[in-house]
Amino acid sequence: LAGTLDLDSAAMRMESSGTIDLGKSMFRNVQLRVKLRKVAALFPGTDGRGFEIRTVLDGPFKTARFDYRIDAQRFAVGDTGFEDVHAAGKGRLSDPPVDVPMTLTARRVTGVGDVAGGILRNLSLSGVLKVTGDAITGNGLRLKSDKLTGTMMLFVDLKTGRFQVTMTGGLHRYLIPGLGIVEVDTDLTAQPAPGGGIRLVGRGAARMLRLDNGFFRSLTQGLPRVTADLERGPDMVLHMSNLVLTSPALTLRGKGYRRRDGTFHIEAVGNQASYGPLTMVLDGKIDHPTLDLRFAHPNAAMGLKDVVTHLDPTDQGFAFTGDGRSRLGPFTIGGDIL
Repeated sequence: LAGTLDLDSAAMRMESSGTIDLGKSMFRNVQLRVKLRKVAALFPGTDGRGFEIRTVLDGPFKTARFDYRIDAQRFAVGDTGFEDVHAAGKGRLSDPPVDVPMTLTARRVTGVGDVAGGILRNLSLSGVLKVTGDAITGNGLRLKSDKLTGTMMLFVDLKTGRFQVTMTGGLHRYLIPGLGIVEVDTDLTAQPAPGGGIRLVGRGAARMLRLDNGFFRSLTQGLPRVTADLERGPDMVLHMSNLVLTSPALTLRGKGYRRRDGTFHIEAVGNQASYGPLTMVLDGKIDHPTLDLRFAHPNAAMGLKDVVTHLDPTDQGFAFTGDGRSRLGPFTIGGDIL
């Protein structure tokens, strides 16, 4: 059979050419070009535009050489989008699973927030996929972007569209303006959320390599480390539980969340070397937040007890108000931290 064959439907258009040698069971330069008008028809639960697949097959049916390329202006899973996507690879057919080498790049990732979007800019993923008629599996895939390096495990059920992605990654020497330079390690699993979208679950650890914020530095008296269990649903709010901060002078345990606009809300209890037991509520930008602090007995000599202070961020630092008890009786206080 030699010639061309075009197939057209509302979901896709396929153009093919080449020769199929039925006498010798061989492909001879068979070329396929598929344009997806509805990406979900081939990949359930996804969306996209400008999606095109090109494949060349040459050789015996069971062991033919293949060469493929996938291009998309945009490919989206839930609210997470990948722009200017390119994937390519070449190999040989075999009994399932077929090894499919892959190198994938995406210029930009959207729907994950400005900070994560910046970290994931110029994303690349490379490795070998195991493909059957029912599923795609990838282990030890190498992940890299402008700011991130790591490995990824991938499983996609081709019949249902369900997937699971597990990533172990490191963010090295990342500058948070106004706070300092941080190093982050994460273990995250992504899977479809009930009702649509993507759910992320995992654990993260952050270590400050340089702390620029003078107020925080005065409390920690050194470089802090933070660990937390993480969960983010389709609403893009990142929830943190079992949150632990350790540093030479300050320890805290608590929970909190990061809103879609990048601001935080954290509630914690702990101990500070100079001021003793405390509770803290932090709200706002992580480098310059609103703070509510309660100290049980911050100064024994002055008999200070139940000291409560509220700090509001200003251009110069913080404005504060407070009250409590002392040897001289109840007191109130107000001022500025510059």
